[in-house]
Amino acid sequence: MINNDKMVCPFCGETYPLTTSSTTSIHQSYIEYYFNFSCFGVRGIADKSKEAFRITMTKCPYKKCGKPTITIDHITDMASDNKEAYIDNSDLIHQVMPKCNAKPFPKYVPQHIISDYREAITVLDMSPKASAVLSRRCIDEIITNHFGVTGGSLYDKINAIKNKVSGKLLDAIDSLRKIGNLGAHLKIESNVIVEVSKEEAKAFLWLIEYIIDEWYVQEHEKAEMIEKIAQLEK
Repeated sequence: MINNDKMVCPFCGETYPLTTSSTTSIHQSYIEYYFNFSCFGVRGIADKSKEAFRITMTKCPYKKCGKPTITIDHITDMASDNKEAYIDNSDLIHQVMPKCNAKPFPKYVPQHIISDYREAITVLDMSPKASAVLSRRCIDEIITNHFGVTGGSLYDKINAIKNKVSGKLLDAIDSLRKIGNLGAHLKIESNVIVEVSKEEAKAFLWLIEYIIDEWYVQEHEKAEMIEKIAQLEK
């Protein structure tokens, strides 16, 4: 995931600066190519008035990883000086490598939860609706695993943890529950269509990442630190 001039590696989770060079360099981590049906070039094409496609390649500089990330973006106005303006935020933006741009999490996070989370990301471009339904199931599994709440619907489980979670976070989780209801309950008439935008589905994926980090990663790190401090007196 690119954030300004930095990249979070989808393989190892490390953040690194995006560096470019006009010559081959071991320090280069970012390069982009533009092409259409008439030409192919580096950082620009001959006819900038027409649409094009951009291949963006970054490479993790850390020795333990070193893996490349590749995306293809649809460029609608090559003449624009504003890069954010000429990128078409449609389904024509594709993550080529890795296929699943999931955030890496430690192995102590339950793998069945990570599996649903990764699948929700994998189908995001093809079907935001399916992604939202998988995100809903992922939230259900997280609540069951983390709080030990079993039985009943997701609505019942959310009510069971309302005194353990902040109000705003609970509202966000409930929004995901509602939008994923169609896929979760097959008894709903098949001609009832619940539209889910790609941005909404992406927001739900961010919510899952936030919850996993908050409820698993940070709690694990706090427990480890408390244990280390306790051992200092012995």
